[in-house]
Amino acid sequence: MLPACRRLKAETFCQPNGVLSVIEENRPVPFAMRRCFFLYDLKPGDVRGRHAALNEQCVFLLSGACSVFVHDGKTETVYRLREPMEGLYIPSSFWREIRDCTDNCMLAVFSDSPYDPAAYIRDFDVFVQTMAKKAGTESEAAT
Repeated sequence: MLPACRRLKAETFCQPNGVLSVIEENRPVPFAMRRCFFLYDLKPGDVRGRHAALNEQCVFLLSGACSVFVHDGKTETVYRLREPMEGLYIPSSFWREIRDCTDNCMLAVFSDSPYDPAAYIRDFDVFVQTMAKKAGTESEAAT
């Protein structure tokens, strides 16, 4: 498991006439939300993401199931989301891919910033090189 990523669970209230789940700023999303988008009509074999976002995001499963592959430039960790309103916090500059979706998979994604196409690295090799350079610069600054 990558230490910066963490599982989340929305506060949920089960009632005879349905289930209510709540997501608010700082509960359980650990940042001020500036954008929300939804992924649905996902089918087995579909892959979403395939990028590193230079912002914080939380992915919440609304229905179905999927795996979220997260990479920090050195290590890949897979998080399986199976329960409605189960979520995953992904820090800035982590590669992410959503795979292994069931045919009824639906996700809500919350971000700390509006969409900016320049805030994404969309080539995995470039991402790994960028993270290696960043790690080298940080280790030089620490000495």
